[in-house]
Amino acid sequence: MITFHQTCKIFSMVKDAYGKPVKTNEHVTSCRVKESFKLVKNKAGEEVVSQIEVTLPSTAEVKLNDWIEYAEKDYPIISLRITRNTLGEIVKKVINL
Repeated sequence: MITFHQTCKIFSMVKDAYGKPVKTNEHVTSCRVKESFKLVKNKAGEEVVSQIEVTLPSTAEVKLNDWIEYAEKDYPIISLRITRNTLGEIVKKVINL
């Protein structure tokens, strides 16, 4: 079992009527954060450098277009990987920022 000692905020970013970015659908979840540089593939299939890896519990509601606030900074999600056990149940979700 993975223990999650940190917290982060997951939210969606939309633009208001004036074109300014606004946070919506905000919710706080427990997580485990590992800060290290790593090459990952983004949504377009290009290799980019990720500086933070966030592990979330299986119950966390997150989409690839969401953003994460950690340590008072906002980061877009570069990649999302879902890990399953042998029964096909979701064990954890790993996000690269």
